[in-house]
Amino acid sequence: MANLSCYRYVNWSLGRDSINRAVDVRLGQKLITHDPRASVYSNNASLSEMFSAFLWRESLLMKAQSLISVVDDDESVRESLPELLKELGYDSRTFSSAREFLVSDARLHSSCLVLDVAMPVMSGPELFYELHRRNLRIPVVFITARKDEDVRSRLLSDGAVDCLFKPFNDTALLQALGKAIGGD
Repeated sequence: MANLSCYRYVNWSLGRDSINRAVDVRLGQKLITHDPRASVYSNNASLSEMFSAFLWRESLLMKAQSLISVVDDDESVRESLPELLKELGYDSRTFSSAREFLVSDARLHSSCLVLDVAMPVMSGPELFYELHRRNLRIPVVFITARKDEDVRSRLLSDGAVDCLFKPFNDTALLQALGKAIGGD
């Protein structure tokens, strides 16, 4: 949805069988207000516009509560990926090695792990299996510069959410994070 920004979010209440919300959002230049008690949309807003605006707002709330940990030995990835994640609405922390991640508190608070496949000392898949051994079930999105479909297939069958080949675009990353966290 282009040019959608939240303007105001009020009157959150959970009824017995439904959720009643009054929402103001901007869709491009059009201000849309919906109060479910009135069952009328102002400014001729369609139900699909309101539903899309609501889903977008809910995904922002989920993203704001999500910590994405990035583990990659490549400094350029550790510098650029957090900027993209911030632009997409996520908080992030970066780590230069699997060991650095394992000794941090992020292993307990991460909603998703973006993990390079090929790293020295402990590889991405080795970290993935170590986390499982420790019963830390963090959804993992692997990233790799080596386009090896066999490795990708094995990682996916072992439980990785996705395995993206570098360079990947923001849409591919956003879709993978949505699968991992459930926000998109």
